[in-house]
Amino acid sequence: ADLFLVAPASANYIAKAAAGIADDMLTSVTLALHGIPKLICPAMNTYMYENPATQRNIETLMSNNGRINDAVDKITSLQSLLDDTERRVEQITSAREGIGRAETRLQKLDGEIDKKMDLLLKATRSDMERSGSSDPVPSSSGSSITPRDRETIIELKRRGWTVDDIARRMKRSVGEVELILEMPN
Repeated sequence: ADLFLVAPASANYIAKAAAGIADDMLTSVTLALHGIPKLICPAMNTYMYENPATQRNIETLMSNNGRINDAVDKITSLQSLLDDTERRVEQITSAREGIGRAETRLQKLDGEIDKKMDLLLKATRSDMERSGSSDPVPSSSGSSITPRDRETIIELKRRGWTVDDIARRMKRSVGEVELILEMPN
């Protein structure tokens, strides 16, 4: 044989091999083989592997010309990688949940705004019907249109108001409202 390989090597096997206990076929063969490279690949829970007793047993095997595969280092680095990945997955999950909650809240607010705008439209139409006004109210003595007025006009149009209704509500002429709506944003 060119190589003696034990994979996976449990903490129990490593302890027996280090102590020279030959109470089963595997440990008996381990003790009986000489002059052949031995490759022992630990496979156990990370805490078991890091236990001082297991580390002493591994050191004993290595001092007796036993070889512990690079798997020991790989197991340790793999555990670190898995822990890091798990933390990142938790962060992503938390962020997704936060985004979902924010999206739900925004949808609720959008619905509430729609209801309030509809209520405002109904109230305005009701006021116009009670006053018997059907002509747009011209703007008051040449007052300028503020950016807020412009935003309100655009929002009312987006909500489905007619140009006449907007002109009445904003106390502007139909021409002024149309001009504002035609202006680029």
